[in-house]
Amino acid sequence: MTHCQRAEVLKNIDVRDLFLLNSRTIIVTGATGGLGLQVVKATLEAGADVVAIDQSPSIPEGDDWGATT
Repeated sequence: MTHCQRAEVLKNIDVRDLFLLNSRTIIVTGATGGLGLQVVKATLEAGADVVAIDQSPSIPEGDDWGATT
């Protein structure tokens, strides 16, 4: 395939189709920070299911998050 033929084929490709994440689940850590939040937005836009994870700066008093049974 010549360079011109390749260029012609590429003209017909929607670049967004190269990054589709349909039927994918993506886990994003640090999801409330600047970069993490942008990754969440981009992966949602690309069609992925997103699990957004971030840590709490502190455990609220009276909450039993750390309780064990």
